[in-house]
Amino acid sequence: MNDDSTTGDRVRRLRKLRGMTQNDLRRAAGLSLRTVKDIEADHGRQRGATLHKVARALQVRTSDLTSPAAAGRDPGPDPRHGHTGKA
Repeated sequence: MNDDSTTGDRVRRLRKLRGMTQNDLRRAAGLSLRTVKDIEADHGRQRGATLHKVARALQVRTSDLTSPAAAGRDPGPDPRHGHTGKA
């Protein structure tokens, strides 16, 4: 099992699983690069709206980023976003 113990760890792991750079995530989420770096480094407390943007960009539920129960698994795409996983 992965030791993804923090929100930042989970964001980083999911971003990498999706083959995204921090800059890719920044663009997809509509955030600054500094914000993405701060989230992954667990600097400060992130607002729910910010984490929701990150979750949408990663095609997961916000709870997949914030819940320790999500550690160690790839939740796959969130069907609410209409993504099928097909190219």
